Amino acid sequence: MSALFESSALTILNREFKVVSGGEVAAIKFQSVTGRERWYLIRTKQQKEALVQCKLSDIVRATFLPQMRTRRIRNGVLSPAIVPLFPCYLFALFDLESSLYRVLHTVGVTGIVCAGSTPSEVDPSIICEIKARGCDGIIEIPHRTFSPGDRLRVTEGPMEGFAGIFEHYRSGSKRVALLLNVVGASMKVVVPVTSIAAVVAD
Repeated sequence: MSALFESSALTILNREFKVVSGGEVAAIKFQSVTGRERWYLIRTKQQKEALVQCKLSDIVRATFLPQMRTRRIRNGVLSPAIVPLFPCYLFALFDLESSLYRVLHTVGVTGIVCAGSTPSEVDPSIICEIKARGCDGIIEIPHRTFSPGDRLRVTEGPMEGFAGIFEHYRSGSKRVALLLNVVGASMKVVVPVTSIAAVVAD
């Protein structure tokens, strides 16, 4: 998996950042080159990414909200779901000097990611790399391949938190068989591959 997908939204540019809000817009420093559109990383309120994307469509040239497939418990049932790849963030293409004020005062926006007091441009190659890994904005992140004997932890579902030993794949590669040690007894369970993670050694 690319290191791009192992990092958070605030570290994908390999620098340290802070988020500057609309109330601090007067403190923002503009780049010497103006009148040109660049990609920037916009921070949103929790679960407002889609709303902000819709609102910004009337203000900026383009937006990009990468998403990923996952599974969530709804009404006690583990169901497929599509969620933001970077929760509370989306990318926007616009001219900083002419559009920043409107962007920062858009409903649902909490700020723009900056290096110091200067909004940080996102290299177009990052946008292209993310887009190349999916279709219609839904990014396909390959799952790690496990081998017999690997120690794994169940991350969701009724067995969440239990650790076990990987035995083999079931139903192709969509499910896995694990040997769990529960109250001193070994028990074999089959869970979705999306519900497990490798146990990190201390």
